[in-house]
Amino acid sequence: MKKKSLLLLSFGLVAATSCSLFSRHVWSWDASTENDTIRYCLLIGQLDHNDSMERTRGVREKLGTRNPKTEVKGNANLGTPKEGKITLGEGTKYEKTFKIIEAEHMEQKSFSGATWDPITANSTSATWISKHGKKITFFASNNDGMAEGAIKCSNWYDGMPIFGYDANTSTLKLIREGKIIGTIDSTTYGQTLAASMLIRNIFEKEAGHINDIFQGFTEEIPLYVYGSGYMHSTVKMLGCDPKSSDGERAILLNNRAIAKKAYPDEGILSADDFFNDKGEALTRAEIFDKYEGSGVKGHITITEPLEPITVWQSWYNAADVFFTGNMNPLFDVTNKMFGLDIIRAEGNGADESILLNSLSSALLKKPKAFLINVVQQPNAIKYITKIADAYGLKEEEDWNKRCPYPVVFWNRQPTDKYGKVSHEVMNNKYFKYTYYVGFDAKQGGDLQGDIAKMWLNETYLNKCEGK
Repeated sequence: MKKKSLLLLSFGLVAATSCSLFSRHVWSWDASTENDTIRYCLLIGQLDHNDSMERTRGVREKLGTRNPKTEVKGNANLGTPKEGKITLGEGTKYEKTFKIIEAEHMEQKSFSGATWDPITANSTSATWISKHGKKITFFASNNDGMAEGAIKCSNWYDGMPIFGYDANTSTLKLIREGKIIGTIDSTTYGQTLAASMLIRNIFEKEAGHINDIFQGFTEEIPLYVYGSGYMHSTVKMLGCDPKSSDGERAILLNNRAIAKKAYPDEGILSADDFFNDKGEALTRAEIFDKYEGSGVKGHITITEPLEPITVWQSWYNAADVFFTGNMNPLFDVTNKMFGLDIIRAEGNGADESILLNSLSSALLKKPKAFLINVVQQPNAIKYITKIADAYGLKEEEDWNKRCPYPVVFWNRQPTDKYGKVSHEVMNNKYFKYTYYVGFDAKQGGDLQGDIAKMWLNETYLNKCEGK
C-alpha cells in the first residue's frame, strides 16, 4: 500500500466513470460529497463476531470515525462512530480536508436470527438510499454476501462504490465488471490446508513419527516424514505452545486485497487471477493448486498412504455462500490429502442446537478429531464439554494426562460475548490440543480500511485532474 497513485485505474476510475444513460440513479462524486462531506454506510455482519468487529474497527479507524470511548469491551460494533476529518490529495496542489460521517450502520440479521444476511442487507440498503439518496459516497460491507445483496436493491445508484470481504467467486466477477470496487482474500486455501494438516500432524506426533505438530507450516520446519514442502501462504502463530496454560493457540493466515487490476508491489491481486484465459472462474481445487500446489514452494506432497482419521466437521450455515463456494470445495481437497474421513454436520446459521445434536449422534461413532465451525462463538465451550462428557474425560492439571484428540475450531474463533478470545475454551483441561485456524482478523480489518481510504484519495485526485 505504498504507491497510492497506482490504484488510480483499479479503484478511482471504476467508480468515477461507471454510469448508464438509461439509469434513473447515477452515482457521482460531486453530489455524494456535497458541502465537502463524505458519507458512508456500513453493513455489519454480526455484533459479537470478532471478524465483524475487526472489519468495523478497521474501516472506522482508517477513516477517522472510530470512537473507542463509546465501545463496550473494545468491540467496535458496540460503539458509536464519531464525525471525523480526512485529508485527500495530501502533498499535492489539490490537498483538501473533508468532513467524514458514518451515516448509517446496522447488523444484518434476519427475522430467523441468521446473521451476515444478504436479503436483510438488500432491504437495509434500499432504506438507507431512500433516506440519503445521492449524498452517500460509498458503502462498506463486512462481507461479500451482504455487498452483493446491497447492489441488487431496486434503488441502487449505478456506479455506487461498495467494498466487500471474502473474495467469493460471484463477487470477483462483479469486480471485473466494475460493479464492486474491491474485496479481501482471507486465503481460504491456506486456512483449509493449515486446519487439515494440523490434525494429521498431531496424530503423527502422538504416534512418534514427527517431532513438531507445526511441521509444514513454515520453511524452517518443513514436512519430512510423510510428505515434503511447506505452506506457501504467510502464517502467524499466536500463543501456540500446546502446554501453555494461557495461550491463544491461534494459527492465522494473512489477508490480501483484490481489485480489478493487480499491483504486486502493494500486495494487491487482480480479480483476473481467479479466472482462466477463457474468462471462466477457476475451481477452488485449481486455486489451491495455483497458490499452494504444484509450481510453488509451498507444495505439500504426501509420499505414502496415511491411516484414515475419523473427523467430525461442522459448518455453521449450509446456506452461506462463502462457505459453500470457498471453504467446502477446498476442504474436499485438503481433507482427502491428509486422510481425514469426515462426518459432516451442517447448521442453519441461527440455531446452535442443530449442530450440538448432530455432534451427540456423531459421538456414537467415536470420531478421533474435531473440526468445529460454531454458530455463535460464545457457545464454543458447549462443544468442548459435550465431547468430554461423551468420552468420560475429566479435567487434568497434568497436560500429559489429557486426551490427545485434536479439537480444531476453524474460521469462527471461540470468543466471549464481547468478541474477545475465550481462554476457557482454548486452555481447557480436557484436551492436549485445542487450536483455532483462521485468518488474521485485525490485519484484514486494517486492509479493508486502507482500501476505502485509498479509493477516496484516488477518486478525488482523478476528479480534480479531470480524468
